Amino acid sequence: MSTTLSDAAARLAAAFPATPPALGTPNPRCTAAPRGASPCLPRTAQRFSTTTQLILRREPREGLFQVGTDGRHRWNPSTTGGVPMHLEAYLALGIPFAYLDEQFSPRLASSLDELISLSTALTIQCLNQSIPLSIESVSSTRLDRFVRRSLGMPVLRHSRLIRLDADVEVNDKMESDFISNGYEGNPDDIIRVVARRVFEKRAHEIMIAANLSNVGSLELVRMVSRCESSWKVYPETVGALEIREAVIASAKHQWPAMQRLGFGDVWAWLNRFSGFTTGFSNSQVGRALNAMTQIMNEKALDMPLQLVWSMIGLEAIYCRRTEAVLEQLRDGSSLLLGTCPIRKLFNTMYDSRSKFLHGTMNFAGSDLLEDARDDVGKFDQSMAEASALAIAVLVATIQELVVRGWTGVGFRYEVVPEVDK
Repeated sequence: MSTTLSDAAARLAAAFPATPPALGTPNPRCTAAPRGASPCLPRTAQRFSTTTQLILRREPREGLFQVGTDGRHRWNPSTTGGVPMHLEAYLALGIPFAYLDEQFSPRLASSLDELISLSTALTIQCLNQSIPLSIESVSSTRLDRFVRRSLGMPVLRHSRLIRLDADVEVNDKMESDFISNGYEGNPDDIIRVVARRVFEKRAHEIMIAANLSNVGSLELVRMVSRCESSWKVYPETVGALEIREAVIASAKHQWPAMQRLGFGDVWAWLNRFSGFTTGFSNSQVGRALNAMTQIMNEKALDMPLQLVWSMIGLEAIYCRRTEAVLEQLRDGSSLLLGTCPIRKLFNTMYDSRSKFLHGTMNFAGSDLLEDARDDVGKFDQSMAEASALAIAVLVATIQELVVRGWTGVGFRYEVVPEVDK
């Protein structure tokens, strides 16, 4: 489940202190308010609020905003230029385990080295600004006590850590932007919520880009972010197990071919899609990219859903008609990726998707009593194989679009005369 601006604003007060208060001790900077009364939320968020909100009672940053005679916060005219706001995040990246270690640990190291080499040369979009991003590898011994406690020792023992940080400029134009968009309350607090939320999403997008650049390389286990003095644990993760299985399936069937692309090229291509950077698709490839983020959602490890999301991504790219879907998928992928050497594989992948969605395949309930049954094992195996192949085709397709610099692909049939010899 994705984190929205409303969620971030509603949890602002709980996450705001640099160190959490002792158990049972109320936060002196926060007070409870009736539903819908929070001045820190946009009007739309207030309408859909279903729980008691916590209102942050805090003076605006000195010299940045001042309260006018009408009670509204205004940009202090004596402040010249913009004021930097510091953003920071610590990402715990899981180390591949067991049978995946030998193949994917080198990919983890390679992607980390590449990201660190791009430090400050890589830019992200935040608050309508393009800002340089600093990336460095860090040791757990250098972590703040709250960060170390939030990440947890089990995570720290089995992870590589990187630190992202950037400075975004807060300026007078933002005051009018927030008012025109219906936000109320202290702009300083609102900007903190928005800036942190956007920064967290950019970190999430970097994980997706890394796995399209070097497939199966990075897995985000946990992230802690900071906006100036305020820390917060990011609730989302980025899993890599499914696409690692897709890499193994690709090598086994010798199709489709996975490529090693430059992270900078993938990042520049992804940022051409506003539906990817905002989180809501507005194009065919944008739908495929957002399906990819669903596949890598660590909280959605159910194999049938992984197959469904990967097929949604493939159909978004290759299909233009609702009939003859299998033929469109097979013909389009053959033209772009080369012909699948085992035709039955593609048919089985699509049949698994169709039978599951149309209710003609038996599957387990939420509380399965006998998971060692033969029919359960056959279901799991068929879903795992179909899901791995579908994800492999989706990843390879996106990679091919990156290489060609295309933002979409279309197919048409042509009738040409044949000349007798």
